[in-house]
Amino acid sequence: MAGHSSSPSLFRPLSGGEHNQDDMMTDSPRRPAKVRSPGPPIHHLGFRVEDLGSAASQFAAAFGIGPFLLLDHVKFDTVLFEGAPAFFDHSAAFAAWGDMFVELQQIHGASPAALADAVGCLRPPGLNHIAYAVDEPTMESSRLAEGGLSLLFHATVGAVELTWHDAWGDLGCGLEVHRASTDLAEFFESIRDAARRWDGQRLLLRGDR
Repeated sequence: MAGHSSSPSLFRPLSGGEHNQDDMMTDSPRRPAKVRSPGPPIHHLGFRVEDLGSAASQFAAAFGIGPFLLLDHVKFDTVLFEGAPAFFDHSAAFAAWGDMFVELQQIHGASPAALADAVGCLRPPGLNHIAYAVDEPTMESSRLAEGGLSLLFHATVGAVELTWHDAWGDLGCGLEVHRASTDLAEFFESIRDAARRWDGQRLLLRGDR
């Protein structure tokens, strides 16, 4: 057959013992201090966008998801950057996306300047963070820091608590660690419920957080 190659498929399954994991990671500058298995599932992917309405429309058209719950200018109770009070103003729109969720994030302002850089304000729009939830976020934060993913900022809004770690150099985004809680679960269950009932008409629903 024309164009057929006899070389092994790139995607053929690995046989047992065929590759040594150490050999596959020789170019890695560092490894996590502690590896947990299995790890928590991804809760949501966050994307920084220039305009929430336009981005939501694009996501709905591309993936058939909606509606998005819109939170205008999220009012944090506390924001700490490197342990000191800081300012972070953003609006967010959340939608159910298969087994997880997506967050579209429009950042209006952040200070000090190092925080603005840390949350991706100076980068092109795109993947901003990978978020997951754990029962013990302080322990998880220590585990990530020991592996070289430094703590950037910590924030609370009501009973919701999150910690951001710097994974830009390795993953091209931040890691957002949430404290697993009833409030967090109920908030996102309301989004999933809205998706089940969505008729495809009203794309953005306003929230009050």
